[in-house]
Amino acid sequence: MRHGSNDDDVTSWSYHQSLDEWSTQSFYTDRFVGAGHLIRRVAFDSIGGYDATLFFLHEEVDLSKRLINANFKLLYTPEVVIGHKVSQEHRVAWTAGRWVFDVRNRTYLHMKHKTFFPTAVFHTWLMVHKGFKSGLYGPTLTGLCKGFGLFPKAIKSWQKDPALTVNEQAKQYLDDCSPTQGMSIVERVKMRVRNNGSLPLAKENGGDK
Repeated sequence: MRHGSNDDDVTSWSYHQSLDEWSTQSFYTDRFVGAGHLIRRVAFDSIGGYDATLFFLHEEVDLSKRLINANFKLLYTPEVVIGHKVSQEHRVAWTAGRWVFDVRNRTYLHMKHKTFFPTAVFHTWLMVHKGFKSGLYGPTLTGLCKGFGLFPKAIKSWQKDPALTVNEQAKQYLDDCSPTQGMSIVERVKMRVRNNGSLPLAKENGGDK
């Protein structure tokens, strides 16, 4: 929740489920929100902790994937409440480098986790489309170049990190958590395209969007 209030912190809700419907329920998920979480030490240590390459943005996505591959589960529960102090200064705005890191790290994660190639291409296209639609042409291309430049690191991680291997138990868990379970490929593509809006740049510039 937002620090000092009983309002849900909308900016930190990254789950597939609707915040209005699910914020008061417990459910298993494929990710956690870095703004507020608890991790068992044994789980954290067993997969070697965070990837230092992801020092800003999506480090929890990578950790979540590896925890699930190591047969741990992620639980969202409203019983644990954390007050999140949301920065009003926009210290790392989308136009001041945040989008570059976003694109860089997403690209790196596709390579590191060996995303199914057509899926990686589609999600990269969505990312580029979002960046261009928001007018961030240079940052989008810079992020892609920086991301692809991390390919050697991705290869090294394949060789030394067993938590990158998706076993059958992990596949079943991810299927159970997936919001697209039961949907056709066409329906999934339509949903992703429909939800691929522009970045909230107006808010950074003092607007109300």
